[in-house]
Amino acid sequence: MFEDNDDIPITLTINKTYANKYQTWREKEEKQKLIARYGSDIEDDSDEESEDENAQEWTDDVEKEFLRCYSILKKRDPKIYDSNTSFFNLSSTSNDNNNEINKKKKEKKMNLKDAEIQYAFAEAMNKDEDHHDNHIQINGKKSIIEEQEEIKNSLKNVLSTTNDDDILLTKKVKTEAEKAKEEEEYIEWLKGQKSELSDSSIKSDLKYLHDYWNDPSLSERDRFLRDFILNKMHLQHADDDDDETRIPSYDEIINQNEDDDEFEKAEEFERKFNFRYQEPDSEFLKRYPRTIDNSVRRKDDRRKLKRIEKKQRKEFEHKQKLEEIKRLKNLKKKEIFNKMKRLKNVAGDDNLPVNIDDLDADFDPKEYDRRMQELFNDDYYQKGVDEEDKPEVSDEELQVENWDNTEEEQVSKSVQSNNQEEEEEITKKSKKKSKLRQAITQTKPTFDP
Repeated sequence: MFEDNDDIPITLTINKTYANKYQTWREKEEKQKLIARYGSDIEDDSDEESEDENAQEWTDDVEKEFLRCYSILKKRDPKIYDSNTSFFNLSSTSNDNNNEINKKKKEKKMNLKDAEIQYAFAEAMNKDEDHHDNHIQINGKKSIIEEQEEIKNSLKNVLSTTNDDDILLTKKVKTEAEKAKEEEEYIEWLKGQKSELSDSSIKSDLKYLHDYWNDPSLSERDRFLRDFILNKMHLQHADDDDDETRIPSYDEIINQNEDDDEFEKAEEFERKFNFRYQEPDSEFLKRYPRTIDNSVRRKDDRRKLKRIEKKQRKEFEHKQKLEEIKRLKNLKKKEIFNKMKRLKNVAGDDNLPVNIDDLDADFDPKEYDRRMQELFNDDYYQKGVDEEDKPEVSDEELQVENWDNTEEEQVSKSVQSNNQEEEEEITKKSKKKSKLRQAITQTKPTFDP
């Protein structure tokens, strides 16, 4: 019995549906733990640098204000001692730049708690305004809102009676090409390549600086500063590995000499030759240690081992943290991929052009309707239609059933099936009896003692 059981192969069946669900559940649990530890918004360290490497804050307006201030300081104008004089007045000129920078910054999302606080604060302010208005009306005076309405109505009446072209004048907005042309014009004027400047305000502020920088007796330091600012050398990226593209320092530009290296090598060789007897081993660093390496004294390096252990532990924790962050990113990517795959399966189109923004972006009804019309258009519904491929249907399925006599037909079918089973049993019994009858009726040989 046991030998027969040993010959039977043992097979294990795995419930793949349950295994997939369990794997998904474990991934979600791990993702929630990592989000609770590191947060949902995870970015690389390189993206968190706040240093202005590309000099985005150094705009043309800031440069002009800097040059104006530098010109006044060089001129020793008495305005620098006036407390009412202000520099870098960029409130009106840098609004566009600030708006562009603010648009690039990611807006902070508002959660439910912030929304409730904002709503409660607005409701309290409205109640205070209503109470204040009622109190003013009781005293027989007009409220602030009524006074504002009267001012608005008076302004509307004045605007309706006068010509709009005489009052409402709009300032012409300069294009990017015009701004670039003005920038190039005033830089050429400061370099001395142009004699006149169209903008009189810039010319009056930078006149002293123009004369100072174009003086033939200008010092090397001021000449370097002029070239550095006007040629925008601060926008060039330095490469530490490539000496050819590296921006040279001030000393390298001023004291540049091709024979400096050769001269230093010659001096070094001459010094070694002159002191070859006094310093026979000048390149060898002599040391006379107090503690001998092969000493019997026991080394007390417990603090050293602790430092090494702490360093290794920090490196391991840092490496583990990076791996967990990488794991969290992979889980997010996998979750998004599964959502897109499920959406394509429901839509019945593996090539459905769905992207990540459709899943993670905030819900916008207009954008949602536009996106649905773009995905599920007429081309989507005409992809699987083919007039030549028709479904195959048997003749029995095409027959029309008689629903009036369904019970009689079922009864007749059941009776026929019962009769057929009884006939089969009778034929089986008759076959058995016929064999028995043949055995009995068969002639047997007579016994002969």
